[in-house]
Amino acid sequence: MRHTLCTFLLGACLLAAACSASRKARTAGMAPPGNNTAWIQMMDDPKVNYFAAVKVFEEYWKDKPRPTTEHELFSAEDKDAALRSSSYSTSRNPEDPAVKYRFEYKKFLHWKEEVAPYVQPDGRILTPEERINIWQQQKAQRQ
Repeated sequence: MRHTLCTFLLGACLLAAACSASRKARTAGMAPPGNNTAWIQMMDDPKVNYFAAVKVFEEYWKDKPRPTTEHELFSAEDKDAALRSSSYSTSRNPEDPAVKYRFEYKKFLHWKEEVAPYVQPDGRILTPEERINIWQQQKAQRQ
């Protein structure tokens, strides 16, 4: 009896896992245009194509208000008004993309700036090892 119950529970778990995986596979590429937040994962992938990541990022933010950067807040003449209308305002809807993805937006902009010198013409980003090799070659040439 105990063996039968364990077998049944194992089968039920496997069936649930298979159904879940099947559903994920069916809905994987079905995000409506402009709602694809893959750029968040793309910037953390060391093998990502830079141009593809930037394209997905720009497509996502194309018709949406972008989050306010600290530079915009600090350079505003009326700082209180700028803060009230910014993505930092507590009156903004938390589901607003400018509020919801504020941190990821700024992280992506920083990532773009950080990897820009290492982007190859085909969009590949040099690995840390390749960067060190280039630095060592340049250092050897200077001596």
